[in-house]
Amino acid sequence: MDFSKALIAIDGSPHSEHALEVGLALARKLGAEVGLVTVVDPAPAVTLEAGAPSVDILTMLRQEAVQCLEKARAAAAGLRVSTHQREGAPAPEILHAATQWGASIIVVGSHGRTGLSRLFMGSTAENVARHADVPVLVTRLAGAKG
Repeated sequence: MDFSKALIAIDGSPHSEHALEVGLALARKLGAEVGLVTVVDPAPAVTLEAGAPSVDILTMLRQEAVQCLEKARAAAAGLRVSTHQREGAPAPEILHAATQWGASIIVVGSHGRTGLSRLFMGSTAENVARHADVPVLVTRLAGAKG
């Protein structure tokens, strides 16, 4: 099986930082090229603050995404790395990035939600794993509870 291109989904959370660590270790061990993807979801920006223009919130989210990618790129020193910043619903955008980039494996962190929070919030990791055309490695922080 070919794992020459590992796409790692990141969002700056501790869960995605763990996925980044695992994904980079895997890439180093296999000599794989790394794709880093972060997704800005504009939908919540509209409801975050009633008084703040959603454009300002979106701008802030985009800037945070750039910083997230820059930090991850620095952590991937010594590897071949490409970055992908996308906008939309996270799971479909991660899957589109994987297809367009030609990923042979996707690494994504799970928040480990259960019960009602999982029902209402959904699981990006689960949706990616369920719909991906390539293997998906889902990581979870030890002791993490949603």
